[in-house]
Amino acid sequence: DNPIKSRKYVVSSGAEYDPATGRAYPGFAVYHEGPELVAVVSTGEEVWELSVTGLIMNESWVNIGITWNKPNLSDTTIPISKLGGLEMFINKEKVGSTLLPEFTDAGMPTFTAETSYQINGEDPPVVMLGCHYDYGSSNFGGFSGAEYDELAIWTRKLGRNATHDETLFFLGGSELEFAEVNADQFA
Repeated sequence: DNPIKSRKYVVSSGAEYDPATGRAYPGFAVYHEGPELVAVVSTGEEVWELSVTGLIMNESWVNIGITWNKPNLSDTTIPISKLGGLEMFINKEKVGSTLLPEFTDAGMPTFTAETSYQINGEDPPVVMLGCHYDYGSSNFGGFSGAEYDELAIWTRKLGRNATHDETLFFLGGSELEFAEVNADQFA
């Protein structure tokens, strides 16, 4: 009864967790499970999961983005919109967010980090497009069969203010206003 078999992964760096056993592997993952698009971020001890339903159309190019920042829930001076957590974007529009980590079946938000996550004798980080490494079976699975144009990983959240909008990079230059712009002009 492996849930990974029913999932079609967009991208994965190995994030997995099991609330029943309280075990988690660190990383991130974005996958389809039926009509739901799910994002998971795991530190190995805390896991955030966000699911949105019905926002992806078949046979079309879609830009999917997630951001994660461990929320500081003890600082009551920070507005909720600035607390962090896991956020999901589709075509540059925010479609969901969650502040709180998942809980184990014991009712605790703390998981036991699994450290035995070598793949073919190599230590991650490994990022997989269109599949996922299943630690339970030690096999790759969740093949999506999708086509991918590009993967971008940023070390910080793209910002937007009065002078510039970095979120344009989220679309990789596919905005119509950039259709006739060469790489130097875009930069």
